Amino acid sequence: MNRYQCKIRRLEEQIEPLVCVFEKDAKGQVLLDYVFSKLNIMEKDYFSLRFMDGEKQRHWIDPTKNIVKQMKGGPPYNLVFRVKTYPANPQAIKEGITQYHLFLQLCRDLQHGRLLCNKEDLVILAAYIIQANVGDYDVSAIGDYVNRFKLVPKQSNRFEKAVENKHKCLGGMSVANAEKNFIKKAHTLLTYGVDPHPVRDIYGTLVYIGLTYKGISLLKGREELQHFTWKEVSRLSFDGRTFYISALVNERKVIHRFRSETSAASKHLWKCAVDHQSFFKFQRSKDVTTKTSGSLFRGTRFRFSGRTQHELLEQSANITREEPIFARSPPLVKPRRTKSFMDHLYSSDVHAYDGFSNISDSNHSTPRRYDNQLPSYQPVDHENIEDTTTAPCTEVCKLSDVPPCNLSDVPPCNLSDVPPCNSQEDNIVANNHSFVEHKSFKPNSMSDSNMEIMQNKPSIFVKLLPCCSVAIFSLTLVLIILFEIDCTNLSAVRDFRSLQCVRDFYSDYYTPLKQSITEFYSIIHENFVITIYDYSLSVLHKLRSVLFSTLTESSQDLRKNNK
Repeated sequence: MNRYQCKIRRLEEQIEPLVCVFEKDAKGQVLLDYVFSKLNIMEKDYFSLRFMDGEKQRHWIDPTKNIVKQMKGGPPYNLVFRVKTYPANPQAIKEGITQYHLFLQLCRDLQHGRLLCNKEDLVILAAYIIQANVGDYDVSAIGDYVNRFKLVPKQSNRFEKAVENKHKCLGGMSVANAEKNFIKKAHTLLTYGVDPHPVRDIYGTLVYIGLTYKGISLLKGREELQHFTWKEVSRLSFDGRTFYISALVNERKVIHRFRSETSAASKHLWKCAVDHQSFFKFQRSKDVTTKTSGSLFRGTRFRFSGRTQHELLEQSANITREEPIFARSPPLVKPRRTKSFMDHLYSSDVHAYDGFSNISDSNHSTPRRYDNQLPSYQPVDHENIEDTTTAPCTEVCKLSDVPPCNLSDVPPCNLSDVPPCNSQEDNIVANNHSFVEHKSFKPNSMSDSNMEIMQNKPSIFVKLLPCCSVAIFSLTLVLIILFEIDCTNLSAVRDFRSLQCVRDFYSDYYTPLKQSITEFYSIIHENFVITIYDYSLSVLHKLRSVLFSTLTESSQDLRKNNK
């Protein structure tokens, strides 16, 4: 079977996906060219295709590699068309069809909680979406028409009412202007174009790395902890599950280390970061060099393909075709939500203020796996642990032995007055953010993460032993070739041996090391021969004694029988 079929979902979820047939040896560029020709997009370098492997890890299609080898889990082959690099200046977009697809991508970011903002901005963005899909406010509209649109992950009746009131003020705005104003407003937000990558810092705190047109942002909740511009970042690398950022800040070199969920997630983060840096930092694609990183035996290489942002803007300015006419898809609506008595408890920014922690795994660039210990240390959230001297607690007991009681009648107690529990039935189960286990107060106790480190130490040594052996063997082989083998016919070796530094190394280090190894080998060989000789003599003497005793006993028996 030399032909395969793949489905490519568009940004408009309500439209049927594109179907592409490709050859077995086709590269990723074939799929990209097919999609861009179908969608009639010329500013191509903002977009790409993304797929998901069997471990639910997302990947961007590489246009220079074979499709079948990249998507190892297929067939069937399923991809999605998404914005890969968000433009630094959306106003520089030349064509309306490119602006329309960027608008659709930002709407998805807002719906899935990746575009964080406060209450006021959230209402404004939602009103622009309604204006772009519905048009001017209709006084004769019956019912809550905003209720039919999927705008944010959790929207309440109060939020929809605020959006409707804001929509009334946007009368006379065209669809294209509504999309343009939406993009302009979204561009001012902190998480514009951020695909969050969950990692843990050196303290075990869960943070998110966001790649933007400005640089690398370190986010926690809705705050930016640190930011590195692309000019400040000098090197990006990874090793296993560890991701490194080397930057030059205020003429001082700093290295930050983060721990990813899996090694595949760390590799994906490194590729995305290197790709973003190449796109936004360099003027020409020919100035971008091939990047390599990873361990000795599992290293990877990344080669930038396509054009940089500077080249893309130059190409966009030279577009001379007429503005393409395209049909905007019908709005994505959801089933009418029935009003609930809980609506008054939800505010319009219920999800926007919580950061990326509430995003589902399907909307993450990396799947979150809480069953694995991410760092090599016990993660502690210092901000959410309550003071143990004033924390209220309740005794845990069997329901069958104690009648039901009202917890409100139980006065708060002090943890210092409660003796430690020894039986498994008395273990206290509570939330990690408001509970500290008794074992943390034992000075000699060891956490589960430390136990895991002790168990993993032998495996680390087992992995390092072959590497050291190969390195020593290679170095020894090179030294023997340079100094021992007769290479008089090779002028390069003669010139190398004639160097003063090589002569000094030969006389000061190589010759003493060779003599030491020779003496050690002779001592070992001599002792080994002596040991073997002594052992052989002892065996012979023992055998002689056994045979002599056996012959003596047999002769005595013969004499007795003769008598």
